[in-house]
Amino acid sequence: MRPIILTLGRPLVSETKRNLYGTYQEVSEVITRLGCSVIQLCPPTLESLTEEEEESLLQILSLCDGVLLQGGSDFYEYDLYIARKAYEQNIPTLGICLGMQTMACAFQGTLDQIQNHQSLNEYVHSVRINKDSQLYQIIGHDQIMVNSRHQEVVTKTNLSVVARSESGSIEAVEDPSKRFYIGVQWHPETIYKTDIYAQRLFQEFLIACQEEDHTKKA
Repeated sequence: MRPIILTLGRPLVSETKRNLYGTYQEVSEVITRLGCSVIQLCPPTLESLTEEEEESLLQILSLCDGVLLQGGSDFYEYDLYIARKAYEQNIPTLGICLGMQTMACAFQGTLDQIQNHQSLNEYVHSVRINKDSQLYQIIGHDQIMVNSRHQEVVTKTNLSVVARSESGSIEAVEDPSKRFYIGVQWHPETIYKTDIYAQRLFQEFLIACQEEDHTKKA
């Protein structure tokens, strides 16, 4: 059976100015290329969640083998809720850009504004990865070049900070005690076809999604 990956729908505006929720095409393409199925979760609200809404989100989460927190402009209460519950239930989770920021802020993190980075496929700066990290075990190098497209940076979090840019900004967080709980500030989905490190990251995420979680009680 194909692993089911949950993505959190981002508020978008169509060409005809209609509001909608969407999963970015590059994210969906990478997931399906790796042999997984995608379920998009549309938020019940962008405000505070009710108990009934939380229960509904948990029911959907229970159907999934992994969670991909994609990029975007803003995260909401339901993003934080899913990030925390996926962590508690040891569901493999990959955060990309805003998704990494969501993971960080779900665990006492803070953000700060920076000068806007805008790059799709172009490498714009280097990232140094802590050798004593799960991310390093996946990537296999302690310094790589990455693309960058964001307006805020994580300034602190209770998750392990395992990579920084040449300017010192936080570029990756994780909790190595989990099967896979890793967030990166760059956009590996947009360079997946040509970047071996992006390929390794997604492939290891898929492997984690296929593994049985032996930490859960029967």
